[in-house]
Amino acid sequence: MKREGYFLAAIIVMVALSVFAVVKLPIKYGLDINGGERAVLQADIKGHEADYDPAVVQSIIEKRINSTGVAEPVVQQKGRDQFIVELPNVKNKDQVIDELQTTAQMEFHYFKDVKSPANQDARYTDNVGTDAAGREQHSFFDRQTGRAFRDQAQILTAFQAILNQANLGKGAVPFAIPAPLSDNAPTEGELKFTPDQITQITALNQELQDFNTLLADSPLILTGADVKPDAKATLGQTGSGPVVEFSFNPKGTDEFANFTRTHVNEILGIVLDGRVISDPKIDEPILDGSTEISGGFANLDEAAELASYLNAGALPVPLHLIQAQSVEATLGGSAVRHSIIAGCVGLALVLLFMGLYYLLPGLVADFALIIYALFTLAIFKGGLSWFIPAVTLTLPGIAGFILSVGMAVDANILIFERLKEELRNGKTLRLAIDSGFKRAFTAIRDSNICTIITCIILYSMGTPSVKGFALTLGIGVVVSLFTAITVTRTFLYLLVDAGADKHPEIFGLKRQWVTGIDASSVQQAGAQRINVIGKRKFFYLLSLAVIVPGIIFYFMGGLKKSIEFAGGTEVEVLLNSQSTTQTDIHKAIAGSFKDNLVQMGRDVLGPVAIIDIRDTDQHAYLRLDAALTKAGIGYRPLSHSLVSGVISKELTQNAFQAVIIASALIVLYLATAFAIGGFVAGLRFGLSAIAALLHDVLVLIGCFAILGYFLNWEIDSLFVTATLTVVGFSVHDTIVIFDRLRENLRHRLRGESFEDLANRSILQSFARSINTSFTVILTLLAMLFLGEPSTKLLVVALLIGIISGTYSSIFNATPILVDWEMYLGRRRVAFAGPQIASKPSTTSAPVQRLPENREPVGVASQSNDGAIQSGTTADGKSYKIKPKKKSGQRRF
Repeated sequence: MKREGYFLAAIIVMVALSVFAVVKLPIKYGLDINGGERAVLQADIKGHEADYDPAVVQSIIEKRINSTGVAEPVVQQKGRDQFIVELPNVKNKDQVIDELQTTAQMEFHYFKDVKSPANQDARYTDNVGTDAAGREQHSFFDRQTGRAFRDQAQILTAFQAILNQANLGKGAVPFAIPAPLSDNAPTEGELKFTPDQITQITALNQELQDFNTLLADSPLILTGADVKPDAKATLGQTGSGPVVEFSFNPKGTDEFANFTRTHVNEILGIVLDGRVISDPKIDEPILDGSTEISGGFANLDEAAELASYLNAGALPVPLHLIQAQSVEATLGGSAVRHSIIAGCVGLALVLLFMGLYYLLPGLVADFALIIYALFTLAIFKGGLSWFIPAVTLTLPGIAGFILSVGMAVDANILIFERLKEELRNGKTLRLAIDSGFKRAFTAIRDSNICTIITCIILYSMGTPSVKGFALTLGIGVVVSLFTAITVTRTFLYLLVDAGADKHPEIFGLKRQWVTGIDASSVQQAGAQRINVIGKRKFFYLLSLAVIVPGIIFYFMGGLKKSIEFAGGTEVEVLLNSQSTTQTDIHKAIAGSFKDNLVQMGRDVLGPVAIIDIRDTDQHAYLRLDAALTKAGIGYRPLSHSLVSGVISKELTQNAFQAVIIASALIVLYLATAFAIGGFVAGLRFGLSAIAALLHDVLVLIGCFAILGYFLNWEIDSLFVTATLTVVGFSVHDTIVIFDRLRENLRHRLRGESFEDLANRSILQSFARSINTSFTVILTLLAMLFLGEPSTKLLVVALLIGIISGTYSSIFNATPILVDWEMYLGRRRVAFAGPQIASKPSTTSAPVQRLPENREPVGVASQSNDGAIQSGTTADGKSYKIKPKKKSGQRRF
């Protein structure tokens, strides 16, 4: 009682601290809930290796974001050349992302060949105009060639407009874009243009060549690196508009002073990333290093943008947007409400089931489950921030937490089933609790280690959404182990001290799956057992009947990849009208996006359309907006995502590698944990579990190939998450049966064949397998019908996988091991020669040498007293083999 009192006091203190953390600490939500922009930028380091420093680039990105006023931005380096940028609650997300990609290479060129007071006969004449926003636009006339041309920025804007219409016009044909314009064209896919477009591209290419010639003939005087980080935007004198004031560093001051002394009344061109923002005439020498840029800005904001570039510094390499995700906060708030409702309903269903099925122990488990949820939520909020940082919850992360609620009762179910067995065998309640925990621990340990291995692989190789799922599920598994071993055990012992052992009926001893009755008491109970091993060929055929159709639809193209794997843009919109149909949207966007997919759904906010287009342009969603608006389709944007070919290829590779690595690690662990007769024997356990796992993966892929073929469902990174979760769950379930098999091999019944032993192990674990899966299915059903629609694919995949995983663990994994062992047994007998070769029968069993006497392994029948093995040779003669002394019982 004293020990239980200490544990109870510790639990009370932990509960109090957890309540305090849950009440006082805020929850950190991810961008998919709070709203905002997430982007992945890739540095183009080819040809810039000497100048490239990731730390410098990250610092410049952070400075630029800070200058925009975005609160709590996150910038992380990914690999050597990628940077993840998260911008919570950003309003002008497109402008911010554009600014981050801007190289901001400020260059000061001596326009010696541009007409000025000092050079009236110069080759080039500068014509200054303004665009619609009032921004200066420069164009030049070349007196030598008679051609006019604009600066690079204007040329590339016109070129992008043509690219947006590529492959759409009638009569379009393949066309190789010439250099130097080709440096700014997409590198993936074939582009087709109409004759008019080809003419325009040729003219733009000539313009770009002419502008490059102008810059090449204009000596570079200074760069942005010579400017101090003290630039500021102000309104100049009356009528002069916005200006940017700045000063040069000592080196720049000297060079600028020397240049202006000798070039009064000549032109200085100020060029920013190929755009001539100003080309002022030098009126007088500037000796103090202070100057300003005026006349080239549409408004004060644009001037402030240039000032921020100068202060942050120029990027040493170009950055390209390869992935973007934008979510409106209203969508995230709705998703959280859905998830909370689904989680509460799922928890209530699990609590109800445990109480009804296990009675008093079930109520203890319910109490432990509530404490588990409290502890886990406290950790998520930062209750252990000195050890585990606060978790940023995303929608998949919340789904992982809800799923862990269903899985958290697994250890309790395993312990209670063992407890009931010990009570049926006549032990007292305290001894039954001790024995139940001791015998259940190995299965709990091995199964949860395999689940944790899967979570580690998911976290290390997955996308941010996958990482969120893996982190919450992994934390949930660890906390569930703690609560099952401490909380449940403590309260069970307190029940003993309270006299609960006087009422065995409240432990649900009569509530048991009939097939799970121990083999030694089957006849006494008058029950019948299912012969899983004897009917294993039927179960193999049943598996094939599910897998084969899925494979057929897979090769028919049924497994459709989302933009995450294929690349493109996905836009989710809330439709204003209930009458807008899928066909209406298809017609509206077909002219702009030939390759598209529209899926209709419903949210509490109203009808929703998810539109996938195979276009990786950063602003493709803006063209989609124009197409929908032109067709008169009213909507409100909820989210949009962009995935480039670089990211989609990376996701595909990571998904494949993750499955392979997780499977390999699980095999190695099982081979070690189940090495009863050595590592090779343990390897057979591991590979048999992987065979069942492969069954589940094939079932899952096949089902989604069928759903994709008939319903146009697409797989994304959450499908990979579900697959790896199913991998962990399948092995988790299989290990419990294998653990029972491992235990029974150490306590083999007299005259029991390996097939019978294996069948007995399956049936003893039957109730645990069904009950655990049932609690998980209850939570998944709650998530499916009441949870967030964006996680529907994940939930459906988990449902299919867990049902398949439960089936394969019972009806495939151990039967495969039996067939393998029987095959090896026949090989051993055949190898031994005709002197002792026996005809295998259904009652034969592989017998493993004992460690102490190293006896050879053979296939034979065993006498009831375990003293003699007997059989029949190939020529019909009978034989008997007496075991060596001190051999003990035969064991596998």
